[in-house]
Amino acid sequence: METKIRYFVLIGVLSLEGAGAYAHHAVQAQFDVTATAEVTGVVTDVEWINPHPQIYLEVPNEEGGAVPWHFEAAVLDVMRRTGAVRELQVGDTFTVRFHPARREGLNAGIVRELINEEGETVFAVSLRDASR
Repeated sequence: METKIRYFVLIGVLSLEGAGAYAHHAVQAQFDVTATAEVTGVVTDVEWINPHPQIYLEVPNEEGGAVPWHFEAAVLDVMRRTGAVRELQVGDTFTVRFHPARREGLNAGIVRELINEEGETVFAVSLRDASR
């Protein structure tokens, strides 16, 4: 009986182990890693969530209004280690270089580089491996 319980526990643990890998998306499925774009705007919100922080900007448009943009950033631990967590504050203006979302008309992307108002890069990541 004890062997049977151990067997079912092992099967349960092994089935859950792959769930995280299955749930995680492929970068190239959601974002066009062959294209790069850039916008500058004011940070309206930052969600420091795991695994990928979410960054929201209001980007001025040609009509004098603002358009909301949504960006997915690198893994939270990487953002912490590079100091981007301290640099990226609501109300600050940043330029975001990014790979755009594949879905037409969606103002979104995955961050490649964050540049502050002084022109300093506060965060950069290479996604070249994601396109392989």
